[in-house]
Amino acid sequence: MKNDRKAVSTLLGGLVMILIVTTVIASFFAYQQQFNSRYQTVARQVNDHEREMNLERMNLFPKIDLSNNILIDVTNSGSNPLRIVAVFTDSGLSNDLTANPETINEGMTSPIDAQTTYSGTGSVTIKILTERGNTASTIYPVPSPNRGGNNQEGASFVGPLKLEFSSFSYYKVNAPGNKVHDLVLGSKAPAYTIDTGSLTGNYIAFSLEISNQDPDERTIVLDRFTDLFDAQIGSANTQVWHMATIDAVGNLALYQDITLNFGDTVTLWFVTRSPASDDGSKAFSPGTQVASFLIFHGTIGGAAWGQNSPFVTSVFV
Repeated sequence: MKNDRKAVSTLLGGLVMILIVTTVIASFFAYQQQFNSRYQTVARQVNDHEREMNLERMNLFPKIDLSNNILIDVTNSGSNPLRIVAVFTDSGLSNDLTANPETINEGMTSPIDAQTTYSGTGSVTIKILTERGNTASTIYPVPSPNRGGNNQEGASFVGPLKLEFSSFSYYKVNAPGNKVHDLVLGSKAPAYTIDTGSLTGNYIAFSLEISNQDPDERTIVLDRFTDLFDAQIGSANTQVWHMATIDAVGNLALYQDITLNFGDTVTLWFVTRSPASDDGSKAFSPGTQVASFLIFHGTIGGAAWGQNSPFVTSVFV
């Protein structure tokens, strides 16, 4: 009888041990399955994030405004919207946008404020950070390009000056009487096809970005006889828009010569009917095609200098 009891006890003990081992193994496999599931989810999320990052592309073009504040035109050349969350310069974080990211849709360009003022000397390195963690960097002023290379698309050299074709724009001008007031900065549009119906009283202004790329690194000063000259194709009609000074809100300001140190990029404004006046010029009539010339006048390296260049053609519609 005792032997029977021992046998039963041994059997029960073995069964309990088997149950414990089975439970442990089952728990381990359940944990392992849960871990694998979480790992696969995280891995999928990481892969998705990396794929989204790889679809981001951006091109940067730095410039300065009328107060020498650095702005970066960011063009989204990728296939996903960009969300800019921060701008860094040589001194560190200069513009924190994490609370309100700047969204740039595919194919669009948006100016981003670096919240940094250019001192006029040296260079500033600027880095843009996206919400997905991608970065892109540029330098202001833009380094002098290799004139023999393949980086001339969208630009042309006139002696020591580099002209940015893509920056040539026109603006609506609110002009009571003959006086220029309130250049409407928000009306900016490419100046290759000009909608005269959008203008007030047919008054118009133009802008263009240029940079000093003089091989001898001389300072260039443009004076009030720097003009945009248009000649109507098939006619003797001509029109001149003289260089003007525009303040930060778009009003015609007291005229000033424009100084470009080597590497500087500035925006030129053409609006007045006569040098250094506030007498505005009007657009051509609809259906007119014109050839535009840039007439530069001033000094280079302290010596008198002048140059002209065929620039673009425009059609007024």
